[in-house]
Amino acid sequence: MRLVLLAMIVAGLAGCTHSTPPAPAAAETEMTAAKPINKFCPVNRGDEIDPNVTTVYKGKTIGFCCEDCVDIFKKDPEKFMAGLK
Repeated sequence: MRLVLLAMIVAGLAGCTHSTPPAPAAAETEMTAAKPINKFCPVNRGDEIDPNVTTVYKGKTIGFCCEDCVDIFKKDPEKFMAGLK
């Protein structure tokens, strides 16, 4: 009996047209397609960025030369933002 009741509930929910909007992602960890504000990696300052490797920090898209630099940046972003060009 419980199995039948559970199946009816699941079937009812499957037909529901109400959808919950997705939870907003943390802006500072989200990858983005927006154009980066910088030309050189904030971590490896002499390296040009790969425009496909980015993160958003305080509403600004920051580009990096590689994924490893994104992880380093996220540990202390203010340190790297100070000299960003």
